[in-house]
Amino acid sequence: MRILTIFDYLKKEREFNLVDAAYYRQIDVWKSWYRGKVRAFHNYSIVNGGTRLRRTRASLNMAKQGCEYWANLLWNGDCSITFDGEQSGTFTNEILERNNFKTNVNRLTEQAFALGTGAFVIYADSDDGREAAIDYIPADCIFPLAWVGDEITDCAFAGSGVLDGKSIIYLMIHTQEPDGSYLIENVYFEVNKGGGLSKIQTPDNVKSEYTAITKRFYVFSPNIVNNVYDGVPLGVSVYANSIDVLKSIDLAYDGAKTAMELGRPRIGVSTNMTKFEADSGQFVQRFDPNDIAVYDLGDTQAQKDGKPFVEDMSTPYRAGEFEQSLQTQLNIYSQSIGLGDKAFKWETASVATATQIVSENSSMLRAMEKHQMSLADAIKGVCAAVQEIGGVAFSEAIPLFDDSITRNKEAESLEAWSWVLAGKYPFWRYLVNYKGYDEAEAREIEAEAALNVPDDPFAEA
Repeated sequence: MRILTIFDYLKKEREFNLVDAAYYRQIDVWKSWYRGKVRAFHNYSIVNGGTRLRRTRASLNMAKQGCEYWANLLWNGDCSITFDGEQSGTFTNEILERNNFKTNVNRLTEQAFALGTGAFVIYADSDDGREAAIDYIPADCIFPLAWVGDEITDCAFAGSGVLDGKSIIYLMIHTQEPDGSYLIENVYFEVNKGGGLSKIQTPDNVKSEYTAITKRFYVFSPNIVNNVYDGVPLGVSVYANSIDVLKSIDLAYDGAKTAMELGRPRIGVSTNMTKFEADSGQFVQRFDPNDIAVYDLGDTQAQKDGKPFVEDMSTPYRAGEFEQSLQTQLNIYSQSIGLGDKAFKWETASVATATQIVSENSSMLRAMEKHQMSLADAIKGVCAAVQEIGGVAFSEAIPLFDDSITRNKEAESLEAWSWVLAGKYPFWRYLVNYKGYDEAEAREIEAEAALNVPDDPFAEA
């Protein structure tokens, strides 16, 4: 995305006040860590005998793994949305399903935690103007135009694509009118060969501008204070204050990987140990030339003491030191992004996510509940906009987050079963709450079980 060119249009031609361009350069830093390769850190060089060798550090890409972890905690397949009005709720859920909302919320949440902000933009996308479409916009394509505190009232959103075989960039500009309605403009640009932008006519199937009764965009961020730039209404990456820890993780991982490579068996031998002269007068290999453990050190070494030799040149692999250091850095990183200190475990040369119940991790639970508030507000706004576009009665959306990650269901099930055995808890309710049966089927199973109770062999005749 050509951020500076878009900045020029919005600031110089449209005279909007914008967030400092330096903030978007910070987003670029977060994005490079999200991708897992940071040129200034992962690319380096060493001098070996007067020769400069270029090297690339190995990366575990924990920035992305941390954001994936948060996205899966906050919005997954077990989350849903209910409504206080049945008809409006059914309509809204149908529109959300057509927009693949569940999947895209998870993806946008991951991007928002990586780059600091995400936005939902809603617009009419049908012949009758009654069916809504939703765009999912990452932080580097969001341009606040007016704001009060952290509340963005006016905003532009950028996107890219191909139109008539040409690369284009489009802007959706939302500005609030004095009566509270919104003027929405669609502006299109063609990307020139030199990278510049030329304004072009809006496609025939897209309105160049129109008015919406209510707000059609909703911005959300990780629910943490932006301590990178004061007064900016955009959020901050969840790992913005953990860059040094990410560096330490990759240094430890790269060190372990390098030590593993250097620690493989190496045996130095003199040339006269690798070959012998056959009766035919030709030299024949004693060792397999593809055996990477054997190194021919040449004839010069063969003259050492006038005798052939074999020397073990292997370097001991300090596995425990590197793995302990790596686990320590993973614990620090996990804590720094709000996941507690044991979210990631180094196991058998890879990182695994811990299966600890969130309810047992109080710091993670508090952080999760805080982030859910921000995401829930955005989801409610999206649903209200979908209903307004569809012309149906307003019905408040109620996001239902996955509670299985905050509960130890196995322990709850065992406790409930002990109550069933003690006669303090209905068997049918246990089947519904812990085994997934509906009530009618559970009651039928309970009745059948009661009829098949064996006679007490110790009862009096």
